[in-house]
Amino acid sequence: MALGAYTTNVSSNLAFSNRDSSILVLRNTDITINASLGIRPLTTYVDGSLNLKVNKTLFDSSIAAITLKDINQDTSIAGAYTSINSRIYGNEYQLAQDLSLSSTTSTSPQAKVTMTTSDLPSGTYKIVAHWMWNRNSTANSARFDITLNGTSQGTTSMIEIEQADTTDWRPETRIFYWLLSGTNTITFRYWGENVGNSTYVSDATIELIRVK
Repeated sequence: MALGAYTTNVSSNLAFSNRDSSILVLRNTDITINASLGIRPLTTYVDGSLNLKVNKTLFDSSIAAITLKDINQDTSIAGAYTSINSRIYGNEYQLAQDLSLSSTTSTSPQAKVTMTTSDLPSGTYKIVAHWMWNRNSTANSARFDITLNGTSQGTTSMIEIEQADTTDWRPETRIFYWLLSGTNTITFRYWGENVGNSTYVSDATIELIRVK
């Protein structure tokens, strides 16, 4: 009996019984299983219309090549993939800073740090301004604000603080969420309430980051 011609005996209802003794090696590819036996073959053939990726299977020969676009994924997986690729948080990051020590006796705003943005795509942006400050008087206030394209921002646009101890340096931070597009100018300014005393600032930074 030649290899490749071996067929199980249907009447026996047992696979691989009554083998010809001349068969020394029986390979999977040499076996034809009668459909009446109801036995699943050792290899799985997947119809090409399914477009599913199955490990260790033989696909219908009509599938010439399988690519990512040929695979129909679960909708939840496809949604997650889209979400990851469309994520924009952290894009358009920009930083402007002046870490040096500056002072003014002026009672009108003085620019410390100015950021001129790149041409921003329309979106929601988080702006964080941070600085250290000191005022050499406890009798009147230091003043600060953040402007967007020349307009002071915030419901309480100006910060006015009196110093309790003229030797102290204090940190301050302001955070804004703005809908922006195109080129914009953001400025951190500082000044004082009365002439004759000085307001000092250092380590001033403005950060911009897209969040939506």
